[in-house]
Amino acid sequence: MKLLQASLLQIIIIYCLTGCSGLIVAVDDKRSLGELADDATITSSINVKYLTDELVSALDINVDTYRGVVTLDGLVDNQTAATRAIDLALSAGNVAKVISNLTIRDQALSPRGLEYQ
Repeated sequence: MKLLQASLLQIIIIYCLTGCSGLIVAVDDKRSLGELADDATITSSINVKYLTDELVSALDINVDTYRGVVTLDGLVDNQTAATRAIDLALSAGNVAKVISNLTIRDQALSPRGLEYQ
């Protein structure tokens, strides 16, 4: 019973962290249901990694995935935390590349973001 409760809690947390976007699909989205599921799995796995990491705050980083390309938006405390967030995202399965739009507490990493493969 406790395992079921813990799993349900994780699902609720991930649901909230992804902005409840799992239920809303844009009408003009060209992805198949399989691609949508794959992207949701990638996003969820990255969010779980962030939840369990000491350097990265899952509450401060928004993770979006489109056809395996992960985009990170949000705030981090320092370059070490930004690098860790990018590395964790790259370590998730089926990630083609990571686009970082992370900001180090009021200091942009790049005007257009950085890409990592």
